[in-house]
Amino acid sequence: MVVKRKRLGEILVESGAITQEQCDKALAVAKENNKVLGATLVEMGYIDEKTLYKGLEYLFRTPYIDLSTIAIEKEASMSITEALAKKHNLIPIKKEGKVLTVVMSDPLNFYAIDDV
Repeated sequence: MVVKRKRLGEILVESGAITQEQCDKALAVAKENNKVLGATLVEMGYIDEKTLYKGLEYLFRTPYIDLSTIAIEKEASMSITEALAKKHNLIPIKKEGKVLTVVMSDPLNFYAIDDV
């Protein structure tokens, strides 16, 4: 059985953050301007960034991390090259034994995960 993952718009409508009408309008604008829904919802003033991050956190089942609130461990930062970090838009923040914790802009980028 295949489980269909909910989409961001559906999550935000179900949570009451936006109405279905707002979602539909934002989807049309996003498609017209070749942008993603989340950024479009923020630009249109329907949600703030915090609400977007909460929705994405739920969607990806990955915690949102505010980089201004964490300390990056030196050992972690030296675990990958700067070129690799830039290539995949990620930052290593913590290393425990053989486990490296990174923050990344796209938690579904499996190529980045494989490269790291």
